[in-house]
Amino acid sequence: MFQKVSIDTLQKYSQDSIRLVTLDKKIKRIARAKQYDSAIFHTYRILKLSERLSDSTAIAKSHYRLAYYNLQMHKLKEAYLHYNNAYKCFAQMGDSLAASARLCSMARIQKRLGDFSGSRLTALDALRYVENTSHYEEICNVYEMIAVSHSEQKNYNEALKWISRVRVIIANSIFSKKINVKEIPSYNNTVGLILTNLGRYNESIAIFEALLKDSIVLNNEGSYAMILSNLGLTKWKADPENQESEKMLLEGLAGRQKVNSVSGQIAANVFLTKYYYKKNKKKALHYALDALENSEKLKNPAAIMETLDLIIPLKKELGLSLKEEALLYSTSSNSLDEVKQKVRRIYATNKYDHDKLTKDNLILKAETAKEEAQKTFYLAALIIAILCIGYVVYYKNQQKKREKLEETHKAEMRFSRKIHDELGNDIFYLMTQIQNKNTPLKDMEAVNVLEGLNSVYNKARDISKEYTSIDTGNKYGTELIALLNSYGNEKIKIITTQLAVNFWDKVSGENKINLYRILQELLTNMTKHSEASLVGVTFSKEKRKIIVKYVDNGIGIDPSTFNFGNGLQNVENRLHSMNGSINFESKPKRGLTVMLMFTI
Repeated sequence: MFQKVSIDTLQKYSQDSIRLVTLDKKIKRIARAKQYDSAIFHTYRILKLSERLSDSTAIAKSHYRLAYYNLQMHKLKEAYLHYNNAYKCFAQMGDSLAASARLCSMARIQKRLGDFSGSRLTALDALRYVENTSHYEEICNVYEMIAVSHSEQKNYNEALKWISRVRVIIANSIFSKKINVKEIPSYNNTVGLILTNLGRYNESIAIFEALLKDSIVLNNEGSYAMILSNLGLTKWKADPENQESEKMLLEGLAGRQKVNSVSGQIAANVFLTKYYYKKNKKKALHYALDALENSEKLKNPAAIMETLDLIIPLKKELGLSLKEEALLYSTSSNSLDEVKQKVRRIYATNKYDHDKLTKDNLILKAETAKEEAQKTFYLAALIIAILCIGYVVYYKNQQKKREKLEETHKAEMRFSRKIHDELGNDIFYLMTQIQNKNTPLKDMEAVNVLEGLNSVYNKARDISKEYTSIDTGNKYGTELIALLNSYGNEKIKIITTQLAVNFWDKVSGENKINLYRILQELLTNMTKHSEASLVGVTFSKEKRKIIVKYVDNGIGIDPSTFNFGNGLQNVENRLHSMNGSINFESKPKRGLTVMLMFTI
């Protein structure tokens, strides 16, 4: 039974999806024909299907279409409502760009209704979604919307500050690649209008004249006509006697009529009304009535009220009846107040939902951040614990090594003293006794005994020297050179180099002792086995390494038969504890070269 229901549900879902696609194609065709009533009807069908399928993207898209179609039919309240619904859907889906764009559309409707304060606040809400992102084009749109709202409230300096942010983005070559260049003239036109309102006419005229030469403007009749009107108005404000102003204003109106821009015609007629207001009141009234007619076509109560504010005083001065205008003013005022109130209620609800969503997101982020902080703390604590344990183990191992080395050195010194004090002294005493004996030995026997005893004494002295204590302080360099020279005699010449006083400063005491013993071992082996007559030992530094080179001209060694004895095994062990290395280069009867290297 469960499987049968699942299949039915799946089939129904599939059928609804197919219907969505079919309706979508149909709506696009109807919309292209500007049959907006029919487009709205079928879009509601798509909305219901989308809600049944829980398709968030389709729901958001449906509300966006309904807003657009209602806007084309000048139903501002309905358009605002659907833009608001679309915004909430996109915000919940995390689509910040689409959410910002819908809020910006809502701000434009509020501007058309004359609610400039509400328009600015909605635009600021839109900015929150795209600020500090790479959506530069949308950021520019929002900045311009905020600037226009300030300008309409006569806050021209604040308006200039916001539109200047757009100019900074456009001027930056990195960002301008991400902005639709076709929008740039629109931004600059807004700058020009704000400068005109600030009375900075020369700057404004320079901007409009530059725009009229722009290839994008030249290829767009509507844009060209709009900028020409703005230039004409600015030149007239700068100089009421300017001969070009009237021609520009009339050409601007004609251009807007040609492209059938109703909103553009309203602006152009208002400009001409202002231009003729003192010069020719009948002409001024003519253009004001044309502006009113177009405002009624758009069903825009704010535009109707603006044109009536021009018509009523003109008719008064011309002595004409005001009954129709008075009635229309009252009706339009009531209509405008009603729409404003409804939009404000929608905005208030939207603002509450937005703030609640923001608050929920902040709470969620705070909780997530808290969890992440706890995880980071635990991880840091674990790492610190591991490092501490590692350090303790390392410290203990090093301590054991030091203790072992110290014990070895102490044993060596005890052994040295024992040999020197007991063995050496006894042998020396024996030699003295034999020398002072009343009955002399035979000459050959005496010579042999003395030579043997002398040899034993020398060995004992050498053992003592091998295991004597080493000064690892400032005198280390002197002691090391003395060690090398002590192996020289009539048969063996030792060559070394004089080093700087501070050469050994960065070498640890432990490594100094190890190097001393290593060289001692090499020189002892040389004395015993190499038959060398010339030995060279040099020291050098490369970065953080000490390099010791030993060279002799002895019989060398055969690598195929060479093996480490106890002495050279000790050399290797010492170098290993120093993190060093040793390299032998030799051929039989061609001398020996040994390279020692260890890190400081």
